[in-house]
Amino acid sequence: MIYKKSAIILVIILALISCEKSNNKTELVKEDKFTLSLGNMENELDFFSREGIPFSLKSDISMSNGIFFISNGNGKKIMKFNSYGDLLQIISSDNQVELSNDLLKWEFNEPGSLSITDNYIYIEDTLKYDIALSDNYIDKSRDLTFDKSDKEKHILNEKVILMFDNTGKFVKQIKQEGNEGDPFPFINNIYNDSKNRLIIVTQTTYFWDIFRFNEDGSFLDKNTIDLTFLPQLENENNTITQLNNIIPDRNKDRLLVELTFYKKIFDEKTDAIISMENIKSRIYYYDLTEKNYISWMDVPVSKNDKDDIYKQYVLMDIAKGKYLYFISQGIDGTSQFLTITNENGYIIGEYDLNIDNSNIIYTSFYATNPDGILIALLCTEYAGGISLWRTDKILDEDLK
Repeated sequence: MIYKKSAIILVIILALISCEKSNNKTELVKEDKFTLSLGNMENELDFFSREGIPFSLKSDISMSNGIFFISNGNGKKIMKFNSYGDLLQIISSDNQVELSNDLLKWEFNEPGSLSITDNYIYIEDTLKYDIALSDNYIDKSRDLTFDKSDKEKHILNEKVILMFDNTGKFVKQIKQEGNEGDPFPFINNIYNDSKNRLIIVTQTTYFWDIFRFNEDGSFLDKNTIDLTFLPQLENENNTITQLNNIIPDRNKDRLLVELTFYKKIFDEKTDAIISMENIKSRIYYYDLTEKNYISWMDVPVSKNDKDDIYKQYVLMDIAKGKYLYFISQGIDGTSQFLTITNENGYIIGEYDLNIDNSNIIYTSFYATNPDGILIALLCTEYAGGISLWRTDKILDEDLK
């Protein structure tokens, strides 16, 4: 729970988790680790809108060995904290660290998604807008936009990955071919797998590209999910397939492709499409070795019998190569739940995350690898809270 900022630092609530292996609802206690004030000081979160910077700039969170890393788009920085909220390190354009007595110049523009290994820190950034919109950064090879004056519909390669070592020293900039090549199109998220390979999930209007790199940033491969060749729902006519998200399995060489199927509803008189009916959602497993979809599972559906309202599940991550984490909003609109299934869709359990959505203005979830501990950055208009749920204990219990 996040409390309003007052004259003293917000109270930190530490709680233990208790859960049992069951398909029924089990208690899952939220550990509120520490809070951050909103502001522009080194140890504060900047969520203030200002001229030329939209409020929607990303902030992200990651954790390893009890150390928390938080990127702050508006603040143009990465912060490193211990579990008590003590600032251990800051990486920003104003705090550049010398490398081999030579200062490699770099600058944050719009830092966003974050991923870490024991050796490196990776963060997405955006080229300056006036540079990115130049013809040099428009992907003409696969650009389907005929109106060349409408730059917003172009496939715009404007994203890069900045790589730092664990001391905060800038190492290099990663592009589509590693050190070389074009910048990336829009980056949905970045990950590191169990082999410390960097995985970058990008998306455009026409396709999603998934890039993989070695830990040192050298290029491995690229896989494309073309939106014109998505799986179709069997035994159904007049349907549309929508790709919601792609998440890499960090323990296996496969992708989890989240699709929703809609049925076209026609007007009986005019035969015009008047609405779209949600049929179901599925997770398709795409094998990166075979370059093909190999299996699928239905996404769980929760229905309120009284109100006939469905609770929509959104894929958040996969842990231990087996357990899928789905986030859903409660029927009341103010609470959030975590549903854990195995890779075949069997529900391990559903858990109330004890989050009051009525006060939350920004949320970023992350599941640690390989443990599967769920952490979140939860921000109100007064403060940012870092919370943790010991979901790893649920997984360990199920594996027994």
